[in-house]
Amino acid sequence: MRAGAILIVVGVASAAHAQGKLDSSSVWFAPVLRTWFSDKMPLGGSDVYLGRLACSNKDITRFDATAEAFQLSGSRAFRITGRLELGALPEGLKVIDGAMGPKYFVHLEGYLFNLDGTLVWQKDGVPQSPWVEKIGSSVEFNVFGKYGGGFDGYTAVVLAWGEPILVEVTSDMRVVLGMKRFSMTSSGVSTSYKGPRPTGHPAAGVSGDSIPNRELNLQYERRNGSSGLTYTHVHGIAQEEKRQIFDALVRYEDRTGDDDGSRTAIGRKFGIPEDAVRAISEEALANKWPLPNM
Repeated sequence: MRAGAILIVVGVASAAHAQGKLDSSSVWFAPVLRTWFSDKMPLGGSDVYLGRLACSNKDITRFDATAEAFQLSGSRAFRITGRLELGALPEGLKVIDGAMGPKYFVHLEGYLFNLDGTLVWQKDGVPQSPWVEKIGSSVEFNVFGKYGGGFDGYTAVVLAWGEPILVEVTSDMRVVLGMKRFSMTSSGVSTSYKGPRPTGHPAAGVSGDSIPNRELNLQYERRNGSSGLTYTHVHGIAQEEKRQIFDALVRYEDRTGDDDGSRTAIGRKFGIPEDAVRAISEEALANKWPLPNM
């Protein structure tokens, strides 16, 4: 175990705050992972039983990333690379001060599945700044490795997990925090995920209440947030409406697990461009806005 902060899953009476295990959790990514891994999954260089692996009851990840084929030392390879925004840990997860302060260590895991759902590529890695505060952070990452197979119609996945963790329901000390899926083209380039959604989750958009783009004079300015992170501040949208937009974005992503489509859907709902939705999301993270109750 690495020396540093310890994430403790605190026993609570309320079921809404309980942190479950991957073999039984209903958070959107858990049943998706169970379609590929029925018993155990590769994580951090070893196979871990789903019944021993804890997962957050909310997906706190937002990936701005791509998956693609490339050349590595003259050989064909595959990578998932980009930026990960981690939100605040949900109630029921606690970070204890350690050698690195009140932080936990985040890992990235990359997977590629063929049309039959068979795992054909897997790599693990860590972001450039892996120690993350409980209030969240933004990190750059690059998970890559050699791969000479096909891509057409395949599904790529990047998953984030944190450690070390003490969990009452299992002796394992890792917590899955969230993930993102990509659909792959024959040329090895990722597109927005086009596969089936979890049962009961809408596939796209926010139906029935979208409005056309409004006539807004939006201006963008880089600022420092209260958490120490920098963000893009949008002038031209009232702060109260920004909070409403952020709440709608979080709720949409929680229902669908669709990071790619969320900014488009919420932008359509409020009649603002996707860039403004992205900037509002940055502002929320940088200033530690609370997540909506779900």
